[in-house]
Amino acid sequence: MTNDAKRSRKERVLEKAKQLIVIVSYLWVFLSVLQLHRAFILAEHKIQYSNAEGLVFALINAWVLGKFVLIGESLFAGARWHSQPLLYLILYKSAVCGTILIVCNLNYAQIPAASEVGPSGQTSSFLLAEVLIAAS
Repeated sequence: MTNDAKRSRKERVLEKAKQLIVIVSYLWVFLSVLQLHRAFILAEHKIQYSNAEGLVFALINAWVLGKFVLIGESLFAGARWHSQPLLYLILYKSAVCGTILIVCNLNYAQIPAASEVGPSGQTSSFLLAEVLIAAS
């Protein structure tokens, strides 16, 4: 039996939870800096912006993106590159994770547009469902 088979389910869940916390923390710091930058730029133009809402949005966005990064890592993205020099493995994993994050962010940006009120006065929940299905 391999080492993974010997570990209990609880140990594997705790390990993944720790990885998720590290990934989400990193992404939250990065996205929070971007939100603060946005707040400074908007303040220069005297446009109202809530820093608290921006930081909460950054945390939620970091959580969602962190889950996708963890799923990408769980799918053994880049397993064939382990025999190559470490630089190629790092570049490949960075490209895969970056692509996942860009696709998620693009799909996430389409959700508010899909949930706007149409000319008939109803929200297009069917269109929103299509966007969510396309994102997965």
